[in-house]
Amino acid sequence: MKIELVVFDIAGTTVIDQGEIALSFQSALLDFGYHVPVSSINPLMGYKKTEAISQILHEIEKDKELITTSLILEIHHQFQEIMMEFYATTPSLQATPFAEEIFAYLHSKKIKVALDTGFSKEITSIIIDRLVRIKDQKIDSYICSKEVSKAMNYPYVIVNWIEQL
Repeated sequence: MKIELVVFDIAGTTVIDQGEIALSFQSALLDFGYHVPVSSINPLMGYKKTEAISQILHEIEKDKELITTSLILEIHHQFQEIMMEFYATTPSLQATPFAEEIFAYLHSKKIKVALDTGFSKEITSIIIDRLVRIKDQKIDSYICSKEVSKAMNYPYVIVNWIEQL
């Protein structure tokens, strides 16, 4: 059986993450009055962000009637704004060690490289555009969690790639 595609996550796998995502999540929640420790946020990294927000709110909000789609979307929007600003301006954005070399090696073997992420397309585009060397190492495609019905821990992202091959 020939391997045709390898799919990598972005944050923490192909791009160095020093906790900025969880801190941004924490900051967005705090803007809405929710004090959530990073230790409660970390296990939800990689999830579709609106699902993570909903799960956190259901764990900490006593009055479940306050948890509305509107509130979840507002917190998500705030998180996105924080993350876009961070990734657009941080001088510390860089690929993980050997990511570029691994992509080049895979391509030398005619294996496609794809990225999947819990980030939105807007955040992902900023990251990929700023990491020109990763982009130049031929990321064949990427998919964001919003583009599939369920993201991490479900096969929908991989099924999507298989259908595109």
